[in-house]
Amino acid sequence: PAGEFVSQIDLASQPSQIELSASGESLGVVHGDAGVSLWLTGKPDTPVMQELGRGEWQISFSKSGARFLAGNPRLGYQVYRSSDGAISGPLLDAGLSTGDQVLLAFSADENMVATAAHKGLARVWSMPQTAALVTSSAPADITPGHRL
Repeated sequence: PAGEFVSQIDLASQPSQIELSASGESLGVVHGDAGVSLWLTGKPDTPVMQELGRGEWQISFSKSGARFLAGNPRLGYQVYRSSDGAISGPLLDAGLSTGDQVLLAFSADENMVATAAHKGLARVWSMPQTAALVTSSAPADITPGHRL
């Protein structure tokens, strides 16, 4: 029913940005310059993904909400599955420096990701085409340089 309470997520710190996936099943949270986390609204007790560290953190969901992009200019950006927080793409080096305002985007078919800065640099990557990487609950078969 409309207006029905679904869940409450107790965050450890004041969020500076929140983003809800298209389905409403996942919530992405930026904790100021301290990190990011991904929560399942149906299981709000603990985050399924949490990355901590100083930086200008950002998040963005794909149009379907199946993927989630998170990171910062210093460490890079990582694509995760929204269903469980598993890595579902390579670590992306946006080629940007701290202080750059970064824009993040997925293509409509979610097979490409773009990062851009207001200073004029844009980079585009193709993502793994395997549907299992997005929908499976098994660990993704991606070995990035490091997890954020």
